[in-house]
Amino acid sequence: MRFGTYYRYELLRRLQIFDKIDKGDKILDIGGFDGYALSKINASKKILIDPEAKKEFDGILYLKKDFFEYNFKKQKFNLILSLDVLEHIPKEKESKYFYKIFTLLKKDGMAIITIPSKDIKIFPNFLRGRIGRKWGHYKCLGYSREELKKLLNKSNIRNYEIHSCSARYYLNGYLLIKFLQIFLPKDLFKRVLSRIANKDAKLNLENSQGYYLIRLKR
Repeated sequence: MRFGTYYRYELLRRLQIFDKIDKGDKILDIGGFDGYALSKINASKKILIDPEAKKEFDGILYLKKDFFEYNFKKQKFNLILSLDVLEHIPKEKESKYFYKIFTLLKKDGMAIITIPSKDIKIFPNFLRGRIGRKWGHYKCLGYSREELKKLLNKSNIRNYEIHSCSARYYLNGYLLIKFLQIFLPKDLFKRVLSRIANKDAKLNLENSQGYYLIRLKR
């Protein structure tokens, strides 16, 4: 299990991101790899698109395709998830990324996008660059709020909110969490991650030393 994937889902769940999903909704996950988050959501149609998609769960249509090249035709979605993806795509496609997501939303639909902050801090912080590269953050470690606003405005998107989440307990305990994953039984390890996500969800969101959470609304 990618424990970052499990943590992100648990954090978003506690932030009540999934509370208003109806069973008849259509949901798209961009870059969700194995579809863990989608597997926990009760919706009639769930699609995951990722060049490295790995089929793990029933009830999800896995598309091992490039998001930018794939033609969704006339499909529109009530909810779109894209968790920690922007930092992995080419710089020249960043505005297109936001714009295409926006065009795929139904009226009154919403997209949830998480992105690491340029000021992200981890303990010990001198390992931030090394750990960032392990996460695949070769282009950059993250983005500032101003950079994100520029990209969104360049994409002609005006209806959005940018929130901050420090993820303090997760980031400060990252190395310990990796160690615990080796020795703890899976169920116990997941309970530990759930408690960490719960603590982080209760923190003041407006702290730029963790992640940004963007809500796009149609």
